[in-house]
Amino acid sequence: MTILLTEITRSIDEIDQGLKGLLTISEKMEQTMDALVVNRVPSVWANLAYPSRRGLEGWIINLLQRVDQLNLFKDDPLNLPKVIMISRFFNPQSYLTAIKQVVASTANQKGGAAVVELNKLYIQTDVTKKAIE
Repeated sequence: MTILLTEITRSIDEIDQGLKGLLTISEKMEQTMDALVVNRVPSVWANLAYPSRRGLEGWIINLLQRVDQLNLFKDDPLNLPKVIMISRFFNPQSYLTAIKQVVASTANQKGGAAVVELNKLYIQTDVTKKAIE
């Protein structure tokens, strides 16, 4: 995420300087500007990001939501939310693996009779209907 945000900031600053006449506009800058004009995610950004078929506006909104979610985790890592938008993660599998590692570590530190093996843990998802009540 940091690499993506750094590239977005860098390329926007570069384009701004090019339009002000401080830099010569390169082909890469032109491609980025062309993508922005037609509401597409520039390929330079898309190559660093998560898979998405959204237009630029929807992609930026989704990116900001992902950043907000990561900031919530970063600011208070011990207070996990009840609902996690796992589809907003760059690598959801690493998050699920981390959950299993924490469960195994916590269970083994408590000194239970049986050792909890990480490779025998699994994630179960139950899909339920939303009910308006």
